[in-house]
Formats: sequence, structure tokens, C-alpha cells
Amino acid sequence: MAKAEKLIPDHEKEQTLAEIDVWATEYTALKEAEKENAKVVASLKGKITPLVKKMGTVDEKESISLKTENHVVELKARRSVSVNAEKAKKILQKKGLWQRVTVRVIDNAKLEEAHLDDEISDAEMNDILNIGVTHALYVNRRTT
Repeated sequence: MAKAEKLIPDHEKEQTLAEIDVWATEYTALKEAEKENAKVVASLKGKITPLVKKMGTVDEKESISLKTENHVVELKARRSVSVNAEKAKKILQKKGLWQRVTVRVIDNAKLEEAHLDDEISDAEMNDILNIGVTHALYVNRRTT
């Protein structure tokens, strides 16, 4: 294996290696602490989240918030939508819309257009789309 180009004179090398060793020790200690902290954070999140879901207030975007004496705890809603391809194909072929809303994959804009034109019912859209909501936890100190 080839050695890296010598950029540090030999007389400074020992001091530099000692510095790197100190920094590397600090770095590995911080990385280990980071792993331990992640476990504690995950545990606390597991305790906080279900209680906020039970006690909090849901807004129009399906986010949930709860005020405590010292914090505002929020579960921010994150919406994801995917198409159930099997159900979509079955419904759309039956209605003669398959060619209109697909290229190689379903064209979501054309699918939505067919829904808005009442060619696909709300119930059928619910069958076609997989809509999921997850929540991201945010905890902030109260300022008032």
C-alpha cells in the first residue's frame, strides 16, 4: 500500500500524531455518547408520543399539540400518499380510464382530474390511494 504524500516534516510528526490521537479519542467518545443518547431519546419519544396522542389537540392538518407547564409538545403530521396499483388498475380498466391515466405508471394528475370530473368516486379513490399519516415529535420550551 502506498503512503500518503509527506506534508508534515518528520520533526513535527510526533506532535501531530499526539494531537490526532487526542482528537480521535474525543471523537470516538462523542460518537459512543451519541449512540447512547439516541437510545435514551428513542425511549423518551416512546413515552411522550402515545400520551400526546391521547391528551393533545388535533388541528386541521392532523398535527397534534399539547402544552405542559414548560413545553409545547407537537406531533407534526406527515402525509404520504401512494397508489394501490392492483385496485387502481381494476377500477380504472372497468371504467375505461386506464389508458387515460397511465403512461407506464399511473399519472397522478390525470387520476386526480378523472376524480374531479366525477368519473371516479371518492370511495374508489380511497381504494386506489394508500394514504398514511405519520407524526414527527417536536418539543420546544414555552416562552410564555
